[in-house]
Amino acid sequence: MIEFRLRGTCVRLYFSFFAVICLFLQLSQGPSGPLCLLAAGVHELGHLMAFTALGLQPRSLSFHLGGIRLSPPDSPVAAWKELATLAGGAAMSFAWAAGSLAAGAKEPAAFHLLTGLFSLLPVRGLDGGEILSAVLERLWPAGGVRAAEKISLALTLIGAAAALAIGIQARKGSLLLLGAALLFCAVSG
Repeated sequence: MIEFRLRGTCVRLYFSFFAVICLFLQLSQGPSGPLCLLAAGVHELGHLMAFTALGLQPRSLSFHLGGIRLSPPDSPVAAWKELATLAGGAAMSFAWAAGSLAAGAKEPAAFHLLTGLFSLLPVRGLDGGEILSAVLERLWPAGGVRAAEKISLALTLIGAAAALAIGIQARKGSLLLLGAALLFCAVSG
């Protein structure tokens, strides 16, 4: 791991992050791999921009096996700021999709749109799962988090099973990767 400070934020670069990128690029064919990585990077940039636009200083920024994670400051963050930060990634993805489409670049637009939509799935480990958990926790303090976890697990297992079954039947590696990613989200959160 490489660790350094950038404007008061601890930045951690885990070697597993780069190994996953290399593996992903090796498995992808044609321009889809770099386009997918660009869409993921733009999405994460949206979170970071929302974070800083709201006047929040991240405690840390980690690049690891599961992706990129921003840690909020030690002081409590207002609920609306937390939700805005979580939604910032999808908002940036949708904005880039619209800009790409307006420029006539349909394939990049599709990658950005799908990245934004995928991130909003109410699945643990994705932005949508975090949003669901935060909203249910505020609406139902005694059991909201537990309810969000059960909803997330059910949807994750259904989605993973569907993606894996269709991927095996149609011999589509992308659906197999989607199913594997959903299973990873289910177990890692």
